[in-house]
Amino acid sequence: MRVTKHTGTGRFSSTYNQHAISALFRSQLLGNKEEKIKVFIEKLTRVCLPMLCLLIGIVLSADIRAGTVEEYSVKTALVFNFARFTDWPPDALADSPETLYLCVLGDDAIWDAFGGIEGKRVNGRRIVVKRVRRMRKSGGCDLLFVSGSDRHRLPKIFAAVGGKPVLTIGEMAGFTEAGGIINLVKTENRINFEVNLDAAQQAGLKISSRILKLATIVGGSHGEERK
Repeated sequence: MRVTKHTGTGRFSSTYNQHAISALFRSQLLGNKEEKIKVFIEKLTRVCLPMLCLLIGIVLSADIRAGTVEEYSVKTALVFNFARFTDWPPDALADSPETLYLCVLGDDAIWDAFGGIEGKRVNGRRIVVKRVRRMRKSGGCDLLFVSGSDRHRLPKIFAAVGGKPVLTIGEMAGFTEAGGIINLVKTENRINFEVNLDAAQQAGLKISSRILKLATIVGGSHGEERK
């Protein structure tokens, strides 16, 4: 499988952006956890929208541990932007033209973080977050986030969504190689991401070039993206 690494645009454009993210963590993730997380995600998605360069190389505060709600708040903001810059086939959303269903396979920390974008709108569609415990109940998902702890379920997951217009997003080694579309990769204190364009094409999804130029491409070519 061919892997292409894009360089030059995948880091912060200035040290201010790094400090901005760290400042958001310090100011928003202390005190009342549930309320602070919602406020933090709201601010982070606002920061990410006009400055897409923040989607990659996001700096995590030194005191934020892997697998915590705080880390997943950052990943939630990334997933929100992936949805914003992905096109689904017209007939895929015909049954729910005003709703975009985000399904989540993961523990409580992941669920709490993704709840922060419940009700936000993507291209006019309201996000509804659904917790999925069994893949037989995965019908109706437009996006599916798969946590690292569910690696052993990948064959069943991909069998359940295979050929369907579902944007699959994972956070584990080998996710895109196994057939997932986007994989979040944490390296030291940075979150980067891979995109499998072949898998996106098979699902009938078109991902914006503004996302792809920040990603590591695993399979496929840039002739398959949305402009």
